[in-house]
Amino acid sequence: MARIRLLATDLDGTLIGPANDFPLYREFQSRLEQLRAEHQCFWVACTGRSLGSFRSFFRPMQALGLEPDFVVVSHAYIFSLSPLGYVPHFWWSLRVRLNMWLHARRVRFILQEWHRQLIRMTLGCKTLLRRPDRMLLHFESEASARMGANLLRSRLGDLPNVQVFEYRNHVDVRPVPFTKGIALHELAGQLGVDTSMVLAIGNGHNDLSMLNGLVAGMVACPANSEPEVMDAVHRAEGHVASTAALAGVLESMEAFQRGTVNSALPGWWINPAERDGPDYNLRMRSEHRSGGCLSKGLLILLVIYTVLVVFARFGIVPLARWILAPLDLMIAWLARCFL
Repeated sequence: MARIRLLATDLDGTLIGPANDFPLYREFQSRLEQLRAEHQCFWVACTGRSLGSFRSFFRPMQALGLEPDFVVVSHAYIFSLSPLGYVPHFWWSLRVRLNMWLHARRVRFILQEWHRQLIRMTLGCKTLLRRPDRMLLHFESEASARMGANLLRSRLGDLPNVQVFEYRNHVDVRPVPFTKGIALHELAGQLGVDTSMVLAIGNGHNDLSMLNGLVAGMVACPANSEPEVMDAVHRAEGHVASTAALAGVLESMEAFQRGTVNSALPGWWINPAERDGPDYNLRMRSEHRSGGCLSKGLLILLVIYTVLVVFARFGIVPLARWILAPLDLMIAWLARCFL
């Protein structure tokens, strides 16, 4: 029987899923109390939510007396439960913020360099989306896309804050929250818990950093997990649950306690590289639309104000004085700054 001294669970979609998970809360509480009694186990809830959002979302469990010993919020920042509420680990927060900044800076440099190279060396390669930390490319063939994805993976190496996703003719390089794993490793170290005694359970891309087998000796995912998450758990010889959300958490805990871990991928699992993936054109249009609408709206407002200013100067519109006031204040401020 595995000895679990630190249980780390994701929140959305893992610990708290559909409304019909509510009857399972009592069973989870019973299992947790058993682990605490037998192995002095700590429980940490890991989420991308802020602390305030976590508290609000977690109320159904809190009402039943369930409360984690620690919370990792915003994918990174550790808070401990105390009589005064949740208390932050300040030094850790400063360290993780610096770590995130250094990784993001390196990713921006690599993507800038390799975007140019891939466009030059691959005929028919088109840029569908480009940001400092994001790159979406379309290739003429699946073989070209595979080659491009492999080149990017080799260049990005073991950087934890970026993932290369390959969908037929598309290669999508995008940032993923990577600090859950780092925070979990830090917390285990502070508690003196060996990696082999840590069980981590999650279902989303932002959980990959704690499900790769490096920071937790035991890893698992519920049946509603992303394909990449299932693959990571499978490779780490963890438990791929046949049930979703909290039921999958309970199944995973039992599997490690009874030695019935099943790492096999489900029959319906499809390799992400063999899927068409999301509708990139639709996504790109929606992303540009939100930014474009804002820009157009501001431009329209500026044009309207300019016309009103011209009319106000000639006194042919009411409230001319109020219309000119912002412009006069700006001119006066600029004069003080530069004259």
